[in-house]
Amino acid sequence: MEKFIDVMRHGKIAEVVLNRPETYNAFNLEMISSLAKVLTGLATDDQVY
Repeated sequence: MEKFIDVMRHGKIAEVVLNRPETYNAFNLEMISSLAKVLTGLATDDQVY
């Protein structure tokens, strides 16, 4: 699976960047799944606001 989501941390702030430029970041099932996993992980991370 390609990496569609980039997560960068700046202290207690997490920046989530969509990384599928060849399709102008259009959503597909893989990208939606990746985004859901990333956001769920960040929502439960005490190190992120």
